[in-house]
Amino acid sequence: MVNFTDSLRELKTILDRQELRAAVIFLNGLTPHRFTSLYRFDEDTLHNLCFFDRENPTQELTPDIPVMASYCVFVRSSRGTFTTPDSLQDDRVHGHPKW
Repeated sequence: MVNFTDSLRELKTILDRQELRAAVIFLNGLTPHRFTSLYRFDEDTLHNLCFFDRENPTQELTPDIPVMASYCVFVRSSRGTFTTPDSLQDDRVHGHPKW
């Protein structure tokens, strides 16, 4: 089980060293997810700042993508988190390009 306080302390230490990629890799290690990525919104485009793929750990970035082609459009519109446990059953994403 992950200890939130210890994990937060470790993340802060990594970020204090200005190691953004190491921070993304650390965060990925706390989850079962294949990908972890950090993007910057730039009007209608998402610019990838850092990327980690467990199956291809040498890949550091992905191409820029339109905001509308990503679930990040929901983050932008709500200015909050967006999660979906099953996108095929989630009415919020019905008809979205990623659906």
